[in-house]
Amino acid sequence: MISFLTSLKPFHGTVAVQQRNALRSWRAVLPESEIIVFGGVEGAADLLAEVNATYRPDIACNEFGTPLISAMFAEAQRIGRHSVLCYINGDIILLSDFAAAVARLAGWRTFAAVGQRWDLDWAEPIDFARAGWEEMLRGLVRAQGQHHDPVAMDFFAFRRGAVGPLPAFAIGRPAWDNYLIKHLLSRRVPIVDLSPATVPIHQNHDYAHVPCRTGELWEGPEAERNRHLAAGDFKGFNPGYYSIRNAQWVMHSRRIVPALTLRRAAWRFATIIPDRTRQLVRAFPSALKTLAYRAAGRPRKLRTPL
Repeated sequence: MISFLTSLKPFHGTVAVQQRNALRSWRAVLPESEIIVFGGVEGAADLLAEVNATYRPDIACNEFGTPLISAMFAEAQRIGRHSVLCYINGDIILLSDFAAAVARLAGWRTFAAVGQRWDLDWAEPIDFARAGWEEMLRGLVRAQGQHHDPVAMDFFAFRRGAVGPLPAFAIGRPAWDNYLIKHLLSRRVPIVDLSPATVPIHQNHDYAHVPCRTGELWEGPEAERNRHLAAGDFKGFNPGYYSIRNAQWVMHSRRIVPALTLRRAAWRFATIIPDRTRQLVRAFPSALKTLAYRAAGRPRKLRTPL
């Protein structure tokens, strides 16, 4: 049993198709789940009724009309029917492996679960009543999908109470998800990486919905404010150092194991050292190679730019 919390982009064109696919998939793989949609969205009434979603258009928003993460998480933990909640972006298609993965954490007193998404060019309606829809999507992901960078996170499943008060981040803009990793670590909440066990599918889209956009993606005043808020609580906070790689546990098909690989250990170590030390650590392998060349009596060859 999961209570999903999400918000939707303006409901028209390709975006409407993708969001319809996403919410229908949640209902298909978790028929007893609760879906809470925060923020006003025109044109989605039929879909919300179809998936039996709780609609909360009155949630706190910023001056651009974008729902605030702080209000969404607080209200969902207050009104959600289930002890496990899951924030998820409104364009993510879930498969049955997600339900199975979260069920395996049922015995944990507290947790937060994240995972890498798979990016897929997809903008067609999916018939979830038709047999084989899941196998069709898995085949497409294998053939055409791209694993997204672990720094960006599109869902957080967590036990009620794991997430405390948050700054007034704008949903769908950068830095808040990285901040949430730092927030969970500061509260000593175990974080589980579901990437090896799940295939969440992100339907690729543009960012035309972002107000006052200054670049190709989501850059603009809301992005700048999110970064400012993220740096306000944690001195020297760098969003780039907080990602799925900070998870202390990894879920595989048969077991959940401690995240003890060298790469993950190095990543977590980088979060606790100053920026100047990080620069030295990054330069260390190059310095060793240079010393080795000098010891051999020959100059190091430098790569020239193309």
